[in-house]
Amino acid sequence: MECNENLFLDRYLDYCITTNHKDEVFKMMQREDENLEDLIERFKYNLKRTKMDNLDEDTLKALLLKAIRDEWIDTLNMMGREISLNSH
Repeated sequence: MECNENLFLDRYLDYCITTNHKDEVFKMMQREDENLEDLIERFKYNLKRTKMDNLDEDTLKALLLKAIRDEWIDTLNMMGREISLNSH
């Protein structure tokens, strides 16, 4: 039970701390142990919470890419190249 509580607190405690909610979107960074799926879930949650989910698609992409850790960006770029090469 305690493990579940710690997992919950690790995942959602940040949501309870910040008072300037727009900073949660603009200053958002992927945590070291956070996978992309969890980052996207947190990103969507923060967008809805700040009522910024109506931003244009390019702005949303830029904000999300800014939040992703560099090593994940490198992995995504490699995957994109492989997919591009395999589709020709």
